[in-house]
Amino acid sequence: ENFLIPLLNLVYGWDLRNTNLYSSNSPAIDLEDEESRVAIQVTSTGTSAKIKKTLVKYKTHHGSGKHDQLLILILTKKQKKYSNKDIIQHSNEILAFDLDVVPPKNRTVF
Repeated sequence: ENFLIPLLNLVYGWDLRNTNLYSSNSPAIDLEDEESRVAIQVTSTGTSAKIKKTLVKYKTHHGSGKHDQLLILILTKKQKKYSNKDIIQHSNEILAFDLDVVPPKNRTVF
């Protein structure tokens, strides 16, 4: 997580902080830029179950008012498709989450 902060800040112009350093293990969020209203979950697990768990925890602990974007940064290969009914239900309830968009709009992933 800490390794990614300077890289993502440089590429996207964010001011990310590790939420674990100022909050006691913030559920569903590892990195956050409050001013840019971006929250990121960093994981090496790209399964539907992990995505669902993240969405449920985010919705329960953070709601959808604090951030405009919730990104799930999967460090390994992601599934080809996330069509699980529960994931779609939870993602529809969190307006910032889009199952088809990995990077923020108009950005390039390196």
